[in-house]
Amino acid sequence: MAYPIDKTAWVDGVTELDAWWFNAIEDYIGVVGSTEPASLTYKLTNPEQEDPGHRHTAAAFNGGNDGNVFFKDPTDHAWKPAIPDAAGLVAKTGDQSIAGKKTFTTIPEGPNADPTTGNQLTRKSYVDAGIAAEANARSAADTAEANARAAAITAEANTRAAADIAHDIAIAGKVTKAGDTMTGDLGFDGETANRAIQQGRRSTADSVGRSLTLGAGGATTGATNKAGGLLKLQPGVSTGSGESGVEVYGCPAGAPGGGDNALALMLKVLGNKMGFFGAGPVVKPAALTTQLTTLTFVAPGVADYDLAAPVQNTGWGFSTADEFKTAMSVIANLQTRLGQLETRQQGLGLLS
Repeated sequence: MAYPIDKTAWVDGVTELDAWWFNAIEDYIGVVGSTEPASLTYKLTNPEQEDPGHRHTAAAFNGGNDGNVFFKDPTDHAWKPAIPDAAGLVAKTGDQSIAGKKTFTTIPEGPNADPTTGNQLTRKSYVDAGIAAEANARSAADTAEANARAAAITAEANTRAAADIAHDIAIAGKVTKAGDTMTGDLGFDGETANRAIQQGRRSTADSVGRSLTLGAGGATTGATNKAGGLLKLQPGVSTGSGESGVEVYGCPAGAPGGGDNALALMLKVLGNKMGFFGAGPVVKPAALTTQLTTLTFVAPGVADYDLAAPVQNTGWGFSTADEFKTAMSVIANLQTRLGQLETRQQGLGLLS
C-alpha cells in the first residue's frame, strides 16, 4: 500500500496501527544503503541522484586535510577540498599573499609589536612614538642651537666689551669726551701699525665723494680782534740723520669713464727741504747776486722794438737813436721786474 498523503484521522484509544504502516514508512524513508529510487535515503546518498535539487558526488566531500575548505573549482566547476589560499579565501592563520584593494569598514587592529622590516605595516602608537621622539630630538637640537647662539653672542659681546675696555684703557688720558664732543687730545698707539683718518668711499651709485674738513678752533664769538687757532700739519719726530716730512697729494683728472684716477704728489716737505709738483725737495735757495744800480735812460720818442741790423760807424751800433733808447728801456724794465720777483720770493720765504 502507498504511503498516505493525508494525515490519519486517528482517535486516541481507538485507532490501531497495522504492520503495513511500518512497511510504508520503511519504503518512503528507506533503510541504510537503500536502492529504492523513491526512498529518501537513496535520494540523499546515492551519487547518481540529483533530487532533492543538487547533485552529490562521492569525491566532492571526501578527502582533504585539516584546515582545508571545500570550494567550487572554476577550472572544472567541481567541488573539492583545498587550502584557503588556493580557494581564494583569507585564513585566520598562516602566510598568504592577498591581491586587490580591500576596504575595511572598521579600523583593523594589529599585534602589539613594532615593525622590524621596511615593508611591514605599523601601529598608530609606533608612529606617534616616532613623531614624539623626532619632535623631542628637534626640540633638543633647536634648544642646543639657540643656547649655542646665545653663548656665542654673549662671548662676542664679552669680547667686544673687553676690547672696548682695553681700548679705553689704552687711550685713557689721550681722548676725553663729553657727550659727542672730545675734550682731550686724540692719540694713536705708535707701536702696532700705521694709522689713518679717512672719509670712507660712497656706496650710493654714481656719486661724488664726501669732503673731510680739518679745522682749527675759532675765536670766541664776539671777541675783539682775536685770532683763530692754528691748523698745524707736522710729521713725527726724527732722530740722528733721519728726516721726516709732510706730503700733499692731488688726484688729477684721467680719461672719461668710471676708472679710478691715480693720486699725484703735488707738494712734499722733507726735513728743511721742499719740492713742488712732484719734484725732489730742496733746501731754501740762496740769495741772488746783488742787483746793480738801476739804469737811467732817455725814453725813446717812439719805441722801436724791431731792431735793425747793427751798423758800422767806427764800431758797431744801433741804426737809430730810438732803437738804442728802446733797448735800454727793456733792460731797465727787466732789472726792475727781477728785483721785484726777488723781493716777493724772499717775502714768501722761497729765497734767502
